[in-house]
Amino acid sequence: MADMPICYNCLAENEPDRDMCWKCNAPLTAYATIDPIKRIHAGGFFLSRLVARRPSLPVLLLAWCSFGGFALGHLCAAGMTIIGTRISNFGELLIIGASCLFFLFWAVLILAIPIRMTVAYRRSPASNEGTGQKA
Repeated sequence: MADMPICYNCLAENEPDRDMCWKCNAPLTAYATIDPIKRIHAGGFFLSRLVARRPSLPVLLLAWCSFGGFALGHLCAAGMTIIGTRISNFGELLIIGASCLFFLFWAVLILAIPIRMTVAYRRSPASNEGTGQKA
C-alpha cells in the first residue's frame, strides 16, 4: 500500500493519486500548480488564506501598496480613456462608456483583497495574532 500523503495545512490524510487536499483544497503536489484548472484552485486557496485571518501590519501595508498600485493604474486608464477621446456619435459613446466601466470594475475587484484584509485587521484583537485562535 502506498503512503497516504498528509496535507500540510489541515493534516488530513489524502489518497495517493490526489493533487489537492479533500478537506481544505490545499495543493499537495507540484502538478497542482502546473495544471491550468488546479492552478486556479491553488491560487484561490492561497488568496482565501490571505484574507481569512488577521494580517500583520507590514503585510497589510504591502497589500495596499501592491494591489492599490494596480487599482490606481486601472483608474488612470479609465480617466485617460475619457480625456483622450472626442465623441462624435452615440456608438463611440457606448464604446468609451463600456471601456471605462471595464477599467472601473477591475479597479474595484482588485481593491477587494486589501479592503477585506483591513476589515480582518481592525476586527481581530492583536493578542490572538499568530496563535491560530479566533477572537
